[in-house]
Order: sequence, then C-alpha cells, then structure tokens
Amino acid sequence: MKIIRSGVAGLDDVISIRKGSLITVAGSPGVGKTTFAAQFIYRGLVNGENGVYVSFAESKESFFSNMLSLGLDFARFEEGKKFKYLDLLTVRGGGVSAIMEEILRAIDSFRAKRLVIDSFTAISEALRERIDARMILHNLLSRIINRMGCTTLLIVETPIGGRQIGLGLEEFVSDTLIVMSREQLNGRVVRKIEIVKTRGAPIRNAVYLFTMENGIEVLSPFTGYQGKLKPFKPIPDSPSYFSTGRKYMDEMMGGGIPRGSVVLYEKGENVSDQAALLLSSRFIKNWLNLGKGILFLPSPTMPTKKLKEWLKNVLDVSDRVLYSQFRIMLRRDEASRYLKERNVVVFDGIDPKQDIEVQLKTLNELREETGKPVCIHLPIDFVHSFYKDKLEEWLNTMIAEVAEGGDLLVICTYTHSPIIHYLSSLASTHIKLINVQGNMLFYCEKPWSTFYHLSVEQDREGIDYKLTPIL
Repeated sequence: MKIIRSGVAGLDDVISIRKGSLITVAGSPGVGKTTFAAQFIYRGLVNGENGVYVSFAESKESFFSNMLSLGLDFARFEEGKKFKYLDLLTVRGGGVSAIMEEILRAIDSFRAKRLVIDSFTAISEALRERIDARMILHNLLSRIINRMGCTTLLIVETPIGGRQIGLGLEEFVSDTLIVMSREQLNGRVVRKIEIVKTRGAPIRNAVYLFTMENGIEVLSPFTGYQGKLKPFKPIPDSPSYFSTGRKYMDEMMGGGIPRGSVVLYEKGENVSDQAALLLSSRFIKNWLNLGKGILFLPSPTMPTKKLKEWLKNVLDVSDRVLYSQFRIMLRRDEASRYLKERNVVVFDGIDPKQDIEVQLKTLNELREETGKPVCIHLPIDFVHSFYKDKLEEWLNTMIAEVAEGGDLLVICTYTHSPIIHYLSSLASTHIKLINVQGNMLFYCEKPWSTFYHLSVEQDREGIDYKLTPIL
C-alpha cells in the first residue's frame, strides 16, 4: 500500500498514512483540527493530488483568508480547477441523499484524491436522525474510499475535557485515529497529539507535543547528540544586560540577563544532563568569546573531569582560554589530583567565612586579569550540603559582591530542592527546564514566558539547540 505525506511537519516521522485510508482527527474546539486538515489537503494539492474540502460551518472566504496567513494559498489551486471548497450549509435541509450527492459530484468532477469533512460532528447534529450520520459513514467507506481510492480525513468534535469521540463509531471504522488536545501546565499551554490507532502498524510512541507557531508541527522527544557546538559570531552585551548568546532568547527575556544579578536555573525531574548543558552551551561560549571569565564550582553530577571534557569536546574551548578565563573551585578533599593545574582554586568547604575570602579574592583576580565582569556558577544544593544553615549568610555575601561588581551569579538547582522557594526570591531571572513525556520544555518564571520546546540541530558544522514556542 502506498504511503502518502500528511502535510503536517514532523507527523510523517512518527506514523505512516496509507493512500485511500480513512483518518479521523478528533479534539475539542480550538485545538487546531481545521489547520491540521488544511495542511493535509494542501500537501496533496502541491503533490498533484486534487482535493475537496467539505465544510459545514466556515465560509470559503474565511477559510481562504485564515489559511493564507499560514502560507496556504488555496485560491491558486481553485483557479487551476484542482481544488473545491464545498459549503454544506447550502444543502443542510436535504438530508443524507443531498449531502452525499454534493460530495460525490465534487469528488468525481475534480477527480479528487484527498477529501476533508469538517466536521462530521456538525453534519451529524444537523441531520434528522442518528441513523443518517451512520449512513454517511457507510457511504464514505464503501463508495468514496474503497471504490474511488480517495484518502479521507474526518474531523470529529469532542467535548472539552471529555473522551467520547463523535458517535462512537468513527474510531472503529478509521484506519488512523488522532486525538488533539490543549492542556494547562504550570500556567502555560501544552498541545498534544495522541496517536490512538494506526491500522496494520505499531505505535512507537502514543503521545507527542505540537506547536501552532506557523501551522501545526509535531515535535520530537529530546535525543542525545555528539559533536562540537557550531561556530557563531559573538553577540555583544548591552549596557544593561548580558547576552544569552541567542538574539531571540535575549528578546524573550526583555533584553537579556541584567548585569549584577542572580539567575536561578531550575532543572526538573528526568531532565537529562545533555539537555541542560545544551541549553547552557551558547551562553557559556558567548561569554568566553567576549573575553569574560567564569568561576565554576563542580558538583557530584558535574565533576571536574566531566566539566573539562565538555568544555573541550563540545564547546571547543582551547587550553589558553581554559587557563586564562576559567577558574575551577574545588574543596580540599576533592582537589588532590588537580593541585598542579593553575586554574584550580582550593577552599576547605567547612567555614564559609574563611572560604568566602578565598572565593572573593579569586573573583577579583579574574576581574583584573580579564578587565571584564565574571560569571559565577554554583550548584547550590551541593553547596548547601556542606554549608548547611550557614548557606544564607555566605550566599548573601556573594550576591552583594556580584551586584556591586556588575557580575553574574548563576545558581543551579533542582525542582525538588528544599530551598527552591528561597532561591527563587533571590533571583531576578528564573528559568526552568522540564521533561514532558520525553520532550524538554524551557520556560521563564521571571520574566514570564510561554513554553519553548528544546531540540538539537546538527549538521556538518556541528550542533546547536533550537527553541520552538508552544503556541
């Protein structure tokens, strides 16, 4: 059986749609079903497959205008006699025979290979008897799909918050059943596509996220990566803000990261280290490329060896930059194997008052050597494990020094941290990375932002991250 392209970006990577099959797309009002159907039939038109779009509610003018804003020019194909928009409002009083006659006439005259009925629920509600809707389904199967080989997409409305799909018959007769939904998570919108059924083929992953930024795009779960970060031109800081290394992220955050401030980087449950590091990669590389220094405290999850490997193998940081712009702070009981390295700073990790003198001295030296602000990176839960109830005093001293010197303090923590609320109160920028069914979603609590889907871009030049807004 021939497989056809759906027209929905990312969907063909997860399911296969057979030519001449029946596809049911269900969901509550406003989730994107009409856009899905429009992309499906438009892809057919582009591929030389004539199409008929049957609508029971929206005028042709409204449909054409809405879809043109997404780059789908249906008027062009209508003028070329390749596409027919059939408004069934004009035949709603004629019952089953009138509806079927109009649909079959349009398919036959246009030699259509793709058909959309938007929506079957509206047709069912307008018919006099429930049996009439069942008769249309029967006719669709026997006459349009089986005999004419027309791939048909049926839109079905579901009540908000409900799982009942239409008459209950559609899901049984469909070859492919897709349920679209729109949910709230942490005060933000998450859009999901559930692959309920694909006749004759296994379902690898039942639920995927999608966005409607520029039409519907199905988003893939986060995968690992190998290679170096792509080279990029450094983005300069502004007088008031440090750049994140990405212009659109700077814009999203209101200009970037305020100078002399605290950033809280919160990592949710089941977020991979690779994902968290990828999101940080551009910022750190840009910071170093601008000649600024970094004061870094490793942790059990990011020990010194792993840190250095990541800096060299992924960020492509040279030894010259590593030793001139990078300082690694290590507790004395962890530093024995690195004592000969000139960029390692040792502290006891017992008395914060003594340690802060060493740490601030290193901070000032790095400022003087680079002539620029310094970024201090702290895995705060690790610091809390040895400073305990003295953490607050030590942290307040560090924050005051950063504010006075116009530096940046990046505090890394986990969602389950017992001091997460305290840390959030200190931060002017609070960013989060969470795992939603294998997808890594980035968002800001301060300043507020929508969800962004984190993915890997990889080509011959190297790797980079991409953030796609969930709209």
